[in-house]
Amino acid sequence: MMATIEEALDIAIDHHASGRLAEAETIYSRILDVDPRNAPALHLAGVLACQTDRLDTALDRLGLAVREAPGMAAYRVDHAKALTAARRWSDVAAALRPALLVLAPDSAEGWYFLALLKADVEGMEAMVVEGAVRSIARCRPALYLENDREEQSADLIAMLQGLGYRLWWHIVPIYNPANHAGNRYDAFPGVVSLNLLGLPKGRPCPMQTLPPVIGPGQSWREALTG
Repeated sequence: MMATIEEALDIAIDHHASGRLAEAETIYSRILDVDPRNAPALHLAGVLACQTDRLDTALDRLGLAVREAPGMAAYRVDHAKALTAARRWSDVAAALRPALLVLAPDSAEGWYFLALLKADVEGMEAMVVEGAVRSIARCRPALYLENDREEQSADLIAMLQGLGYRLWWHIVPIYNPANHAGNRYDAFPGVVSLNLLGLPKGRPCPMQTLPPVIGPGQSWREALTG
């Protein structure tokens, strides 16, 4: 008895999950020969092609899967992953936006690409971190947070270190003599912007000159003089 498309797809998925990629791809291809617009087969064939470093094929099939089933957030996420692998950065946001904002705003898959969390919210940085703690734990992004409220600094540092982050001070003068406009007048003498760079433990700091945060009790002035 000839298997239905649904039965064939189940067999292909079992091969795929078990690492029998050649067998899985053969069945996906046969399904698409019969039903070229079968979105699940297009999607899974695209995922398999991405796994085997055939990005042109992956992008073609994943793009078709999205076109056939535009309401499937997972298809858009996998399409964006393939675009990222192909270094097509300008297309990634466009591919992800519907998945993040419309289709599945609370989906863990939708936040797969969270690489940097930046906050400058006038002393409410700790609230941002609290609200994003699950995404931070899952994605382990780099953190860049303003930390210019001395009365709140210790609590913010303790929170970030408690999440398994190493921290560095990034202390930047407001006036930059090499500013784009070529303005030589310093209207902010001695004024600096106080920020924390946070990276998950084991990830090296890309700027070797940044002073490390020793602990919650350390002030930025101590970091500069230490």
